[in-house]
This record gives sequence, structure tokens and C-alpha cells, in this order.
Amino acid sequence: MKLKKLEYHERNVPYGKIDKKHSYEESVHLVYKVFQNLDHVFGKIFKNFVESGKIDVFPKKGKRSGAFCSDNLIFQPTYLMLNHTDKLNDILTIAHEAGHGINSELMKQKQNALNFGTVLSTAEVASTFMEDFVLQEIMKTADEELKLSLMVEKLNNDIATIFRQIACYNFEKELHYHFRERGYLPKKEIGKIFQKNMSAYMGDHVEQSPGSENWWIYWNHIRNFFYVYSYASGLLISKAMQKKVKENPRFIGKVKEFLSAGLSDSPKNIFLALGIDITKKEFWNSGTEEISSLLKETENLAIKLKKI
Repeated sequence: MKLKKLEYHERNVPYGKIDKKHSYEESVHLVYKVFQNLDHVFGKIFKNFVESGKIDVFPKKGKRSGAFCSDNLIFQPTYLMLNHTDKLNDILTIAHEAGHGINSELMKQKQNALNFGTVLSTAEVASTFMEDFVLQEIMKTADEELKLSLMVEKLNNDIATIFRQIACYNFEKELHYHFRERGYLPKKEIGKIFQKNMSAYMGDHVEQSPGSENWWIYWNHIRNFFYVYSYASGLLISKAMQKKVKENPRFIGKVKEFLSAGLSDSPKNIFLALGIDITKKEFWNSGTEEISSLLKETENLAIKLKKI
């Protein structure tokens, strides 16, 4: 963007144009191809969602916005709720929600009703795992201009999901500490705490614009105390597992074991059974290394295209 500094609200401005249309049928075909290549069981479950009418696809009057996976009880069908509008991002949404759905169906095969479900810290692993592999498939056939736009958007999303959520978690910790100490905090002080933690992850190249100290007000996740860490933990676990699958495709069997485990044990023990120790700093670093790798690749492409 050729700016020395971004205003606070400019940090999420999209780069380039991602305007190619993708029909629902084309999107489903692509997602199925990726899932089938990862593991035929993933492809089979997704195909069943599509063919048995368990996906509510298009926007309509009275339907809420966004997308989600509905899998409340072990004996109830799993449904995927979408609002497909032929945008490229809608392909990723299908992959994301189908990831939740596959997670649900695999648990049904192995767990009882009491162990059916996911803990908050791992709730977003399946969804982001599937979504990232679909994005990588899209980038294989994208021209360099589109690829750069997609890579910048992906970096932005990863920063928001990991670094921003961790900054918010630190804000919450500090906020609750001072509140318990004093029993009351005026909005000015809350704003200072918020701005301090937001600037910690944004660095020197984003302006803490006047008014941005109050942006904690609209952030509804904060009302659900310490919820935000689940986004960061889920994506970092997902990225670490993606790296293992890329290094050894047979590791997908271990991924299936994790997706089938539900609430049968603690996340720590479930991962230990797969040969992964989530108490080690190295495991979490392997997730951030995936982002570093994408950053380097994006920077090199931007230099090649003379954008920087």
C-alpha cells in the first residue's frame, strides 16, 4: 500500500482483487477433491452431507447470516448451515464447516454420548485444518496476482486468529487482575489496558488512532471470559498437524484418531497417544513456523511482482 504507517482501522484493508465467481457445484467439487486426497473417509463423509441434503446452502429471507455446523447430540444428524454467494471465500467456508461436520461424524463412530463433543481449546482444529488444505489447492491454479492477494489475506487471517486473540487474552488477564484488586475500573483505564495490549501485537507500523482505545466494547467474545484463546490454540494445533501431514502423508491416520477422540480424555493425553506433547514450546513453535514460511513466500512473490 506504500504507506509508512497504517491507521488502526486500515490494518484489515484487503489487498488486490478476489472477484472470480465460483458456483456451489464447483465449490463442492473442489472441496471433495481435497478431502478425498487427504483421506477417503473425509471424502465419503462430505459426499454424504452433499447428497443427503444435510447442507443448507443459499441465503433466503429470514435466514441468519454467517455459517455454522449443527451437531448437538450424538443421535441427531449433522447439518452444515451456509450462505453461499459464489465468492471464493465461500469455498473456504464450506471446507471449514465440513471440517466440523467430519469431526462430529468421526466421533459418532468411536464415542458414547458422554464423550461426544470437543473442548474449547481444540474446537477449531478440524475446521481450520480442512480449510487450509483447500486454500492451498486453490492457490495451485491461481495466477500470481491472485495468489499474492490470497496469501496476504491468509496472513491477515492468521494474525487475527492467533496474535490478535492472544493480545486480547492478555488484555483480559490484566483487566480481571485490576478489577479484582480494586472492584471497579473506569472506561479510560480499560481503554489504556486495551490499547497497550493491542499495540503490543501490531508493532510500530500501525497507528493507535484516537478512539481505538474503545474498540473492546464491540468485541463480544470478551463477555465470555477467556474464550478467545481457543482460536489461537486451535489454529496453532491445526498448523502443527498440517506440517506433519506434509512431511509424512501417513500422519493423516493420527489426525483421524484425534478427530475421533472427542471428550474421551484430556487434549494433553489424546495428543500424547499420537506422539505429540502439547506442553512443549517446540510444538507451538512449529505452528508459528508455518506462518513464518507463508510470510517469506508472500514477500518473495511481492518482490517478484515489483509490489515492494
